Amino acid sequence: MTYEQLENNQVRINFAMEPEAFRKAIDEVYKKERGSIHIQGFRKGKAPRKIIEMNYGESYFHIEAINHILTETYEKAIEDFPLDIVSTPEFDVISASEKEGAFLTALVYIKPDIQLEKEYYMNVPHGKLPSLEVTDEEIQESLEKTRSQNSRLLPLERPLQKGDIVNIDFVGYIKGEIFEGGSAKNHELTLGNGAFIPGFEEQLEGAEIGQTVEVNVTFPEDYHEHLAGQSAMFKVVINDAHEIQLPDLDDDFAQDVSEFDTLEEYKNHVKEEILKVKETAAKDIKLDKVLRYLGQNFNADFPEAMIEDEIDALSRNFARDTYMRTGRLMEDHLKNAGMSDEIFRTGFYEQAEANVKIRLILEKIAQLENIEISQEELEEELLRYLSTTSNKDPKDFLAEASKEQVNEIILNLKRRKASIIVMDNAVEVEDDPLNITEVKITDDSI
Repeated sequence: MTYEQLENNQVRINFAMEPEAFRKAIDEVYKKERGSIHIQGFRKGKAPRKIIEMNYGESYFHIEAINHILTETYEKAIEDFPLDIVSTPEFDVISASEKEGAFLTALVYIKPDIQLEKEYYMNVPHGKLPSLEVTDEEIQESLEKTRSQNSRLLPLERPLQKGDIVNIDFVGYIKGEIFEGGSAKNHELTLGNGAFIPGFEEQLEGAEIGQTVEVNVTFPEDYHEHLAGQSAMFKVVINDAHEIQLPDLDDDFAQDVSEFDTLEEYKNHVKEEILKVKETAAKDIKLDKVLRYLGQNFNADFPEAMIEDEIDALSRNFARDTYMRTGRLMEDHLKNAGMSDEIFRTGFYEQAEANVKIRLILEKIAQLENIEISQEELEEELLRYLSTTSNKDPKDFLAEASKEQVNEIILNLKRRKASIIVMDNAVEVEDDPLNITEVKITDDSI
């Protein structure tokens, strides 16, 4: 195997199929296809190979034979290729004969070796980060949420009031006629949550279980077109109701919901947990800001194939998330949106370009900083990954994984370490230096 570097990160790889392997492939193709070949004087499928080649040409089986072992031959040829190939190869056959074998070329794009000075990624400026101060209001909000999660429902023995959970039947009338979609039985709602149109829930306050209430409302102007702005009357039957009993905020509450003996200790724990959340959020925001700054201020030429591959990945993620969220396949989603696949993919271009650029920068930083990944770090990363996907031992995974899979995991760890170096040396400034707001860099981008 030899190669020659061309312009614009393109490389031509020269490789060959050995004569013996090529002859074997020809024979296998002949045995596979002879049943469909008819030669006069022979029963269908019984003509010898030489007779077929005499009738259709000596190279009749050559192209199929090349295709038969092309992938295997190419992958073997580039096993020790020193450059990172980032595109699907375009093959060309130079010559082919049983005596000499086949000689081919593969035109590919490679990952560019970008130029980067250490000064570029040290002391990266970023705008102000959110405050890490935990307020009394935030602590109280968390406590109230926990109280709500530990509440009890008690049968109601008084008139309805805001906050009660009520079960109702209702029938809606417009101009004395029942209208479509305005009726339901055993509907449950919490008074005051605003689930119904304005004014509906308020008119149920003061009613009692078993009572029928007439509720008069006007549909908002921005409601469904056939109901917007119309007046309606609902006959509402109160079937059942419960009140929510919240536990008192005291030491007993702290002991019930936590490992702490006193409310004060539990409050301090809540404060620490809120601080951890704020610190993680601030770290994510800082990462986003510094990486976006690096990408925004860096220009480099890289193969379009890298962007297309990233668009493929972003599209797959979107399709998966859409299916998990709605149960709809991507083609149905696009059809309902009246969008072509081409326009859909175009929407990911800017994000894909930013992701590719950031990865190239981080990989270069890892190279400049001589970042290495130990076997222990690799196995720890695999353990974290495998804990969510399978019960396989990291050592077993490494034994079965391809060289490309392992290299990608190592490269991902190097990029992560490089991003930490950039973050640790970044400098907060008063005015945010970023000029863009649309593209967000995430851990997936790295």
